[in-house]
Amino acid sequence: MKLLLFWRNLSIFWKTYTLSLMLSVSVTVIGEGAEDIVVALLRRSHLILNSRISENLLWVTAILFSSLLGSLIISRIITGTLLRIQPAVERLAKGELDSRIKDIDTQRGDELGSLSRSFNGMADSFERSLNSERTLIRDLSHEMRSPLARMKISLALLKRDYGWEENPGSLVRQLEKDLDRMELMVGQMLERARLDAVERSGFEQSDFDLAQMASESVQDHLQIAKSEKKTVLLAGLNTAPYRGNAHLLKRALDNMVKNALHYTPPDSSVTVSLRSVPRAVILEVIDQGPGVPPERLSDIFRPFYRVDPARSRSSGGFGLGLAIARQAVQLHGGQISAVNILAGKTDPGGPDPVIGLKVALTLPDLEP
Repeated sequence: MKLLLFWRNLSIFWKTYTLSLMLSVSVTVIGEGAEDIVVALLRRSHLILNSRISENLLWVTAILFSSLLGSLIISRIITGTLLRIQPAVERLAKGELDSRIKDIDTQRGDELGSLSRSFNGMADSFERSLNSERTLIRDLSHEMRSPLARMKISLALLKRDYGWEENPGSLVRQLEKDLDRMELMVGQMLERARLDAVERSGFEQSDFDLAQMASESVQDHLQIAKSEKKTVLLAGLNTAPYRGNAHLLKRALDNMVKNALHYTPPDSSVTVSLRSVPRAVILEVIDQGPGVPPERLSDIFRPFYRVDPARSRSSGGFGLGLAIARQAVQLHGGQISAVNILAGKTDPGGPDPVIGLKVALTLPDLEP
């Protein structure tokens, strides 16, 4: 058993060793028969006169040729499978959970076959785990929605029966605030579950104007911004025809604007801009907040991620808004990114001060 295990673990070594041995034997046999012919040709062409030098040159040439041929064959044996494995790994990293390595590689009896089978096993486990998580979030969200609705109704009845509408008191106001936050969180979790379903089954597309959608998003947030002594501005293109899912992209942009307004201080503004580049359009939301540590810029799009895990409930959301935005954009084949906006250096020896954050959606043209 141990010998068999040792043989399987060194199968590529034995293959390469056997191949090298066969090449060496071939070189010896062919070299012995061809030596006299090559030496005669060399002498007749007056390229070399010393038979000993001719023999050495012949053997060196044969060894170099066999080494090159052996290297090509061995590299093909190893890299051929690796080149087929690489696309599957890249697809899984992009979120394509059904990415697997084909049977032609998993049925190999060497280390590369073992690697292929291990990858497929890992992908199966990852897909089951993620699907279980999605199912749990969806089911919990649905289960929480009914009791939340009953609690809000009960609280409204209590306010009516005890005359708390005009002066509800701090405890009732806190209860209302907590219920609203829980309802918002459940709604966002259900939105993610719906996007997961859309990702698997596809989504409807229609023609609409991205510029008009951006204008509607700005108008929707003007009152909220005004109540917080902030402003929301619109810049860029006046029209931008696009084909996609207007509801998903509008939700993504709304989440970006809400996030920007949350971190923008009073007496400052959030700017929504739209510009075109070859074969794509870019939607940008720019705030004047504190920015994000550079090493965490990509993490803010992860579900339930917070830059400061210790912050209180009143200082931030649930970490779902930008995750939903990323999912909606990726369904359109686009990308979302964030970058800090830096001011000029005030201290030549120090870092550039951060004066805001820019979140950008890059949307490709989806027309067939």
